[in-house]
Amino acid sequence: MWSEKCLGISATLLVTPEIDGSLRTVLQNMLAEYIFSSDMLFPVGSAGQKQGASQAPSAKDLGLLLAPLKREQTATSGTSKAVDILYLPVLFRIAIDAHSKKRAKAADAAVVEAIFMALLSVVAGVDLQAEVLDESAASGDIIASLLQILIETGTALPSSTLSRIVAKFANLTSANPELVRWSLVETALTIDFDTFLHPDVAALTTQLFSALAKAGPLPQTSRVLRLVVDGFVKARDVIGFVERWSSQLKSSTEGDVWRSDELAGIFARVVEDSLTSQQVVKAVENLRQEKLWIVLDAILRGLRREETETQLLTSGALERVVETARKDSKDWRAWRLLVRIGGIKPELSVPAVEDAVKLVSAGKRWREAVFASEVLMRVAEDVPEGAAIDGAQIVLHTAAESLGRSKSWDRSIASVDRTTFGHAVATAVIGGHLAVLEKVDTAHRREFVDNLLGAALEAGPASGPLNAVQLCQALLGRAEFYEYPAVKGTYPAIPHDWSL
Repeated sequence: MWSEKCLGISATLLVTPEIDGSLRTVLQNMLAEYIFSSDMLFPVGSAGQKQGASQAPSAKDLGLLLAPLKREQTATSGTSKAVDILYLPVLFRIAIDAHSKKRAKAADAAVVEAIFMALLSVVAGVDLQAEVLDESAASGDIIASLLQILIETGTALPSSTLSRIVAKFANLTSANPELVRWSLVETALTIDFDTFLHPDVAALTTQLFSALAKAGPLPQTSRVLRLVVDGFVKARDVIGFVERWSSQLKSSTEGDVWRSDELAGIFARVVEDSLTSQQVVKAVENLRQEKLWIVLDAILRGLRREETETQLLTSGALERVVETARKDSKDWRAWRLLVRIGGIKPELSVPAVEDAVKLVSAGKRWREAVFASEVLMRVAEDVPEGAAIDGAQIVLHTAAESLGRSKSWDRSIASVDRTTFGHAVATAVIGGHLAVLEKVDTAHRREFVDNLLGAALEAGPASGPLNAVQLCQALLGRAEFYEYPAVKGTYPAIPHDWSL
């Protein structure tokens, strides 16, 4: 029998780097004909019925043909545990290609599943049907390598099968976050997001969200987050994602992925393409009531349609957000949200001016003070007199005093204190509030620029964490710098070789 005599050596040769191209083609064709033919998946029944479209594929006969590989692996490894078999993905691709060519389109999920299950039967110790979780690294690697072929061939397994695979091999419920197989989760999400919504494994989405909370910021979890958001978008259930995200925030801790700016940025790009203006207004109102500033900020960050902003304004939703956020002034994210709202309509931030002045003047809660400073500067740009402009001058004075206390800042809001406050405010001024330098009095403008220059002279080369030299270079690189006469007047004080 061909499988007894030739299958093992053929499979081994196909993963040999030095194999001749012609020999590879011959072996692939022989495997397609003798092992992975339709006859093996759609055997003639005992009553002699013919193969037909209504007949379900079976892995039984194909599994028997592949049995020599299992005996060979057990004999070689001397163990009943799973060992990585390099040629399994190669055989999987050959089988899928053979059936795809016959149909002139991608092999259907039922056929792919039968082939998958037959190949999996070769691996000792791997049982997809068993309820016990499989934390074996070898098992996970084998499964992941086979699933990768699905992506490469544009085919898929039934969602229920993928769900069982993730539930059994991804280790999402492991107490040790390092044991979670994110590569397997990422592959499953790429193949079919419905994997995590299948009723057969109802808790899988909850397990995924909880595992992400424990994982922390990693390159793989970032990719998974993007796929999760895209999956909810394709499922037309963005509000469902908002609800799950909100639920996670109520139990998560500072620093986890659900509180990250990265997730907020991922979500912001889908807001207006996925939600109607009415849905946005309703979501904003609900999130305001729960003080979920992180999600609310992500939604406002993603606004682009004038229609949506108009509805938020005419409904009074943003005014109510300002009022609620003011009462939560000890949360820096509430202040960041006020900055975001000020960018939509500066007048809405006016009620927060007095609170912002008190916060900056107190010199205690520096993270909140950074965003309170932006609120003051944004209002002062539109209302260049009264409390806002006085507050902006207090901001610039406080920042000027701070600039000499630290040589650099790592750009993290978590590290802002009395020594790095100046760098944070200077970043905001140069990045979007140069107009406020034009409107404050000469003494405060000169103090701020002179102290920035002094800090730059002491900072050393412009490299590594953000320092004053880099800030001066950024200042000179802004076209707006030369459009404001009073601001431009500070130029002679800055060395010309710092320009970009």
